[in-house]
Amino acid sequence: MNLNRLFFWAFIFLALLGYVLLSEKKPVEKKELSVSTKLVKVFSFKPKDMRKVEIVQGNKKVILKKISEKWGVVSPEPKQEIRQEAITSIISAITDTINIEVITEAPEDLTQYGLSLPPTILNIFLVDKDKPIVFLLGKKTPTTISLYAMLEKKNTVITIGTFLSSSINSFMSHFK
Repeated sequence: MNLNRLFFWAFIFLALLGYVLLSEKKPVEKKELSVSTKLVKVFSFKPKDMRKVEIVQGNKKVILKKISEKWGVVSPEPKQEIRQEAITSIISAITDTINIEVITEAPEDLTQYGLSLPPTILNIFLVDKDKPIVFLLGKKTPTTISLYAMLEKKNTVITIGTFLSSSINSFMSHFK
C-alpha cells in the first residue's frame, strides 16, 4: 500500500466532507398559516342541530327529516331504496361546506352568479328555530372548480366547492 495514495484519498474525502458540511442548507422554518388561508365553514351548526332539510331543484322537492336521531326521506317516494349512508352523506356535505371566497356583499344583480333563479335551494331547519336557513346554490365559476352560493339572510355571494352540488345532483337522481 502506497502511503502517498492513502494521504491523497484522505485529502479528497475530507475536502468533499468539508464542502458538504459548509454548503448544506439550514432546515426550513415552518410558518403558521395566515388567517386568510384557514378553512371557514359556511354553517356553524352540526348535523345533530338539524331537524329537517328541504332540497328544491327545479320542479323537484325532496324533504329529509330526522326522526329519533336517524335521517329519512319524508317525501316524495324514491324510485329505488335509498341507503341511510347516502342520506347521512348529504347531511355531512351540507354541514362541511367550506366558504372558499367572498365574492361580493350586497350584490345588485344576482343573475351573473346564477342566483336570481338558483338551480338548487336548500331550506335547512334547525332544532330551536321556526324559520329555515335558506342556502342558494348558483352556477359554476368560470374555472368550473367551484360555484357561487349565498345565504339568503346574509345577502353575500360566496364561492364553495362543487362537492355539495354534485352530491345533491346524485341524490336527486333517485327521485321522479
